[in-house]
Amino acid sequence: MKDSIAGELEHLKKLGVNTMSFVPSRRALPDGTFSSRSDSDTKRFVIGQIVAAHEQGIQVYLVPNFRHPSTLPDRSTAETYLENFTPIVLEWADIAEEYGVALFPPGNELDKPFPKDLVATWLHDIIPKMNERYDGLTIAKLKDVFDMDFSGYDYVGFTNIGRQNPGGVRAEVELAKKYAARDGARGVIISEFGWNIRSDEGEETQVKTIEQVFQESWGEVDGYFVISWLLPGYSVKGRPAEQVIKQWFTAESGVRPPPVPTSKPVNPAALGYNIFAPGGMGGDCDNNPTPKFTAHITELSKISYLTPAGTVQGGDLKPHGYLHNVGSNPEVPVYAPIDSYLIDFAYYEGYTGVGHYTFKFQVSCEVAYYFDHLRAVVDKISVVTPEFPATDSRGVVVSPPIFFQAGELIGYTGGNSTFANWDFGVLNTATWNELPNDPYVYSPNVEKYRFAVCPYEYYDDSKRAQYMMLLGDKGCGP
Repeated sequence: MKDSIAGELEHLKKLGVNTMSFVPSRRALPDGTFSSRSDSDTKRFVIGQIVAAHEQGIQVYLVPNFRHPSTLPDRSTAETYLENFTPIVLEWADIAEEYGVALFPPGNELDKPFPKDLVATWLHDIIPKMNERYDGLTIAKLKDVFDMDFSGYDYVGFTNIGRQNPGGVRAEVELAKKYAARDGARGVIISEFGWNIRSDEGEETQVKTIEQVFQESWGEVDGYFVISWLLPGYSVKGRPAEQVIKQWFTAESGVRPPPVPTSKPVNPAALGYNIFAPGGMGGDCDNNPTPKFTAHITELSKISYLTPAGTVQGGDLKPHGYLHNVGSNPEVPVYAPIDSYLIDFAYYEGYTGVGHYTFKFQVSCEVAYYFDHLRAVVDKISVVTPEFPATDSRGVVVSPPIFFQAGELIGYTGGNSTFANWDFGVLNTATWNELPNDPYVYSPNVEKYRFAVCPYEYYDDSKRAQYMMLLGDKGCGP
């Protein structure tokens, strides 16, 4: 849901896509309830996407979802989550009915975080309530097919993400078809499948995985939903897998297309990642891939040490570096290092419930820099930011962009232990980094890492030496 799909619809139609999936999410709280912050904004955004899709003749598959805590809940809390999720699903069912959604499940892979027997009971109990509100097609969207009562559902759906065991898709389709026929469902839909690219070689694996799903299920299921078009890592946009999708989605019924070559794009722009998104100045920028930073980003006397860009932290590959404040946690000012434009921001709720600011600035047609974990901002920024933090860090476009001179104050971090360290990253479209050998899990940061540079390399020798001293022998980054 982070990016609008409206501008992509015409191209997707040429690939044979006739239905788009939109997944509105609520954040689950540890006590089994759900945050309602930004709920009205999410509804407006999703309804706009539905309308845009329908205007292009594309149907909609609307999937209510929630982001559950990283620790799996105990049985009692799981029951509370499902009970509290029911009215949220029914509200989305009303929206699905009002706006002509074609396919609607009461949740997304609930058998992943919760016990299957609880999920089976909940899915059985909610479907008659859903059918009272929504007259379209329904699907039980599962992670894995298991034996439950599918009565009342039109389709049985399951996920195949990153699985490559030969015959596995065929076996799961056969099992799903058995349960669908037994309980009076219309058939089976592979409700989510794809491959999460973690390296250059991943594009070939993405092609093979998607090809395998089609080969083992073509003619046996009633539909497919590929993950994804815009989601980094999973995206097939601009990759060889896009042609796989096109060949199968546009094939005549019963005809199996030939395999697609797996040549890899050599231009990073072909991967579809935009370092300036969701903001950016378009063509209203100067070409300068080697700008000169002239102002310090903070008072270095208040910094204890630096962590270089490109490290793996908690399994996540970080394209930015960290600045660690001195132990007394003083208030730390943050300045623009160069004349630049604020193009987007996020004001979101951190783990402790406190609001954090993140800002991205465009320097030239090639270079952007960003800060994260600021505590307070100057007035010229506060007038465009909301009063209360959002529940996610989705970027908000600043239009028109706001100009900052080199050395101009942006805001403050520090002041307490919550803001004891903060992020600084620099991205350059003229850079293309090899991925590191250190193990990491995929996140959108992997795409960003390709364009990361040492955050301090654009300073002159004198200023850069001060940062290198705080880095020690760890180096500066990619």
